[in-house]
Amino acid sequence: DHNGKPLASYGKHGNAPDEYIYPWDVDVSVEYIYILDVSQRKLLRYNHIGDYIDSKKIPFESRGFILLNNNRKIQTIINSV
Repeated sequence: DHNGKPLASYGKHGNAPDEYIYPWDVDVSVEYIYILDVSQRKLLRYNHIGDYIDSKKIPFESRGFILLNNNRKIQTIINSV
């Protein structure tokens, strides 16, 4: 808020479906907050008040993502060597 107090928090450190180990990228849509955990190769989704919605495993290493098509599709950025 305007006084510096957090409005919401999103997840916590750990291995559970709603937890992350190494959050790397975050994006915000009208409906959700997305967090990319590069350590567990998953994308977590929360609502704006911080409630966990779901997560999806990513079958490859990704260092970022972009919401596309009115937030209905997610384009990942693959880390090349």
